[in-house]
Amino acid sequence: MRPSTNPTPLPLPLPCPPRWTGVVGRGGAPPPQLPHPNQPQGPKGHRKGAGTPFNTRERRFMSRSLKKGPFVADHLLKKVEHLNRQGEKRVVVTWSRASMIVPIMIGHTIAVHNGREHIPVFVTEQMVGHKLGEFSPTRTFRGHVKTDKRSRR
Repeated sequence: MRPSTNPTPLPLPLPCPPRWTGVVGRGGAPPPQLPHPNQPQGPKGHRKGAGTPFNTRERRFMSRSLKKGPFVADHLLKKVEHLNRQGEKRVVVTWSRASMIVPIMIGHTIAVHNGREHIPVFVTEQMVGHKLGEFSPTRTFRGHVKTDKRSRR
């Protein structure tokens, strides 16, 4: 076996500069944050709408684009329109929980699937704008388990 002959030693790696230039070491306070020049300023230099994350008050009633309109499954809309033309009030069975309730559904009973069975939902005027799935709960709450002192022994 031949001994390795390395004429020059390997250079040591250079220390990495800190990623954030404001780091002063342990216990040092970070530099104060200055507002961005393009950030809109309110009174006393505060941001507008700082108390409401993502401006929820303005966006509360626009969960879907007005350009797109409400989502209603095509087969459900066709069935309800057909029943309106015939003047009948029959139960319409659907699996579409994501469909929004529109005014032409008022007065109809729609059976919405909850994963196990179809729950009949009678559509009233106050339900317009809500989703069908909101009125057929998928989980049943059976109450909290009572603590029994005898079972702990």
